[in-house]
Amino acid sequence: MPSGVEVLEAPLKVAESFGDERLAPGATAPESVPVGKTGVLLEPERSVGQRINPPEALSVRGLLLGVMALVDGTELLVELEEDAGGVPSGRKLGEASLELGEAGRRLWAAVRFDLTFLPSQPYWLLIRAATGRGMWLTEPGTEGVGMLERSGPQAPWRRLSTQRDATGSYRVLSAADELGDTCPVTFSVDGQTVEPSSRGAEFTVYELAPAVDQVLSRVGSEGPALVPLAFSAAVAGFLTVYPPVVKYRIPQ
Repeated sequence: MPSGVEVLEAPLKVAESFGDERLAPGATAPESVPVGKTGVLLEPERSVGQRINPPEALSVRGLLLGVMALVDGTELLVELEEDAGGVPSGRKLGEASLELGEAGRRLWAAVRFDLTFLPSQPYWLLIRAATGRGMWLTEPGTEGVGMLERSGPQAPWRRLSTQRDATGSYRVLSAADELGDTCPVTFSVDGQTVEPSSRGAEFTVYELAPAVDQVLSRVGSEGPALVPLAFSAAVAGFLTVYPPVVKYRIPQ
C-alpha cells in the first residue's frame, strides 16, 4: 500500500469450506503452535488427568490437545470419563489413540471420538503414553492437572499429585450443526482481529479499511507500507481468498 493515503473501502471476499466440526462455545481459538513451554510428563505407567466442565450441553466430536512427543513415534491414549466425587468414575464415554510423530515439536493434535452427547457437568480427560514418552503442554489456569493411577482396569482411580495453578492445553470440538451459523476462521490485519462485515451462503466479506488505515497511520509517509493479512482456523478446511479491491484517497 502507498503510505499517507486514506483508505475508503477495501472489501475482501472469502469462500470457506469446512467440515462438521467447530470449537465448542466458550473455547478460545488456539494459536497455530501451543504457546506453553511447560507441561506434564506422559508415560505408559500412569495417566495424567484433568476435570473439564462444559458450560452447556453439547455433542463432542473430539478434542484438540497441545502436546509434544519426547520420543519419535510416541502414541497417546486419550479417554473421556464421567466424574465420581472428584475422581474419574471408570466409565468411558469416549476413547481414541493419537500418534505424535517427530519428537520435540509442539503442536495441536486432533483426536476424535464417536459422537458423544455431554450434559453440562464435570468430566475427566485422561491421557497416557501407550508407547514412547510425551508431554501434555500446560497453560495458566485453576482447573488443576495431575497424575492418577489405579491397580487394574476395574480398580478405582487414585490421585498421586495435582498442579493446581495450571491447566492442560485442550479445546473441545463440537458438532457444527448444533452451533448455528458459526465459522472456525479467525482473520487479522497486522495482528488486529477483523470480524466479517457480511456472511452469505457462498462468500464471507471482511471490510479491511479501518484496520489498514491504522497500519498506514503508524507507518507515516515514508515509503510503501506492508500490510500483513492472516487467517487461522482450529479445524481443517479450505479457503479461497479473492484479491481485495482497495479504494483510497491521496491527500492534496
